[in-house]
Amino acid sequence: MGDVFRTHDLQFAAFLVTIGRLLLHLDGPPGRRQFVFAGVLEQDISDFLNGKTVDGRRLLDAHRTLKGLVLHEGDRR
Repeated sequence: MGDVFRTHDLQFAAFLVTIGRLLLHLDGPPGRRQFVFAGVLEQDISDFLNGKTVDGRRLLDAHRTLKGLVLHEGDRR
């Protein structure tokens, strides 16, 4: 899929973190942040869309962490 993959979707980003994909950074203006990942495969997208089962606790932890990053980044101006 190339060197980097970008998404605005918090749930998908949490899924990617849960399955071990590397979050490089957040990009974009406040309110339109993008999660920028390395190593995302076409299969990862398919797995997410098809409801692949992942560890619930890890998924919730990833979601909480990413949401915190978005909120923290939004405070900086």
